[in-house]
Amino acid sequence: MNKELIDLAYITTMIDIACGVPLYEIEKEIKKEELKEEYEVCAGMLRALKKSKYISIRNLNKIIRDEH
Repeated sequence: MNKELIDLAYITTMIDIACGVPLYEIEKEIKKEELKEEYEVCAGMLRALKKSKYISIRNLNKIIRDEH
C-alpha cells in the first residue's frame, strides 16, 4: 500500500470538505475511484469522510493546517 497516496487523498479530501464540497459528492468520487481500482485513493478519501462527520469546520481547518 502506498501511504503517501493515501495521505494525499486524505488531506485533499479534507480541504474539499472544508471548502464546502457536499459529502454526497465525495461519496460519488469514492465510487469512481473504486471503479478505477484506485484503492489507496479510496482509503484516504474514506478516512477524511468518516473523520469529517464528527468534527466542526473550525477543527477541520485546524487538522488541515497541522497535517499539511
